[in-house]
Amino acid sequence: MADDPSTETIRRSYEAMIAGDVATLMAQFADDCEWHEAGAPDIPHGGEHKGPGDIMAMLGNLSLLTEGTGKFTLEDLFSDGEGNVVAVHRATGNRPDGRSIDTREAMVFRVEDGLIKSVRNCYDDLSKGVEFWSER
Repeated sequence: MADDPSTETIRRSYEAMIAGDVATLMAQFADDCEWHEAGAPDIPHGGEHKGPGDIMAMLGNLSLLTEGTGKFTLEDLFSDGEGNVVAVHRATGNRPDGRSIDTREAMVFRVEDGLIKSVRNCYDDLSKGVEFWSER
């Protein structure tokens, strides 16, 4: 839904993330936001992250692990008009040890009062995420 304000919140968060605008990205999250990252315990950053600070620390660590090569390309946004938004993006990146990733993810967002309350990611192939993000 192009005119759904929840969809615009998610679009704005992607634009900020892609631009490296940390302040704008942080401002999209509610203070009590929870982000569930798939793949725990095989993916070190998998599991629960609570609050904008913890979420930004997790995202910042991903940037460090990929030496800034990690990129997200937003492909689609879907909304139910009631605050639930699904974003589909392509994620690419490289690790210093030569590993690379090129995968699609679906992100399930809950938006309330214009702020992201919860996030849950789903890989198109979780084994790709485990192989890329696991510690060797």
